[in-house]
Amino acid sequence: MSRLIVTAALVLMAGPSLAAVTPPCGLWERSRFELLPGNFDCQYRFDAAGSLDELTVLVTLRDCFDTPVEGCNVRATLSAGPGTAALCGCESLEQVQTSGPGGLVEFHFSRIGGWGTADVTLTYLCAGEIDLGTLEVPFTTPDLNGSCEPGASTNIVDLGIFANGLSAYFPAADFDCSGDINIVDLGIWASGLDAGCD
Repeated sequence: MSRLIVTAALVLMAGPSLAAVTPPCGLWERSRFELLPGNFDCQYRFDAAGSLDELTVLVTLRDCFDTPVEGCNVRATLSAGPGTAALCGCESLEQVQTSGPGGLVEFHFSRIGGWGTADVTLTYLCAGEIDLGTLEVPFTTPDLNGSCEPGASTNIVDLGIFANGLSAYFPAADFDCSGDINIVDLGIWASGLDAGCD
């Protein structure tokens, strides 16, 4: 999966007194964020134990002079995107981190259930709440119904959903991104049987 890098653009509203006024220099105009690739190209794979993929988002805060900004908070929120059948988290789907040296902020999510597309919304919190942008992340998990239960969140209900891929191609059941649903995918699905949100 290729890296996705986005740069927030500065927009100045031109007005009659613009030449006499110092342009605003917010702490977000030159900020960048990127999503690190998962282990397979077609989608990320998560489970309740956090033993499959990890969703890692890197944010670099820079002001309008391209200077790194330290000590400012950024929030990352996971929510159900278009076509998402289920989304749950064994841990909070919202994190707030403070930028460190170089203006860098890191977010890590891994203990997730459901399947579909997760939207990762990044919000700058140092000058009010300013949206930096949203990333769309295709994902799947053995906990296909998104129960995120303690003990064993993957069960017979999830097996029934997985089995849809045996008669017609079902992307959420294609854990190895091979284009076919086979014994390898069943093995990856079965790895979630002993994992729960404990």
